[in-house]
Amino acid sequence: MDIWEKLYLKAREEYHPEDVSPFLYAHHVVCALESENGEIYTGFCMEGCSGVMNLCAERVAALNMYVNSGQTVIKRLRAK
Repeated sequence: MDIWEKLYLKAREEYHPEDVSPFLYAHHVVCALESENGEIYTGFCMEGCSGVMNLCAERVAALNMYVNSGQTVIKRLRAK
């Protein structure tokens, strides 16, 4: 299995669109990224109906990478 397929499968685990509340929708866009040292981190999109509370999947995956490892370099990224 190549790295692109691994990233796809990890991102797919996060894909389950849902209404978190009447005003917040999540998990409809997902992302997996490979850090510089080869670890894989995931993220999912959250959108609020007001347009104020929006987080994209790519940004959440990058934040997960930084918070969990302190790494700051993304080697590759795949979003669905």
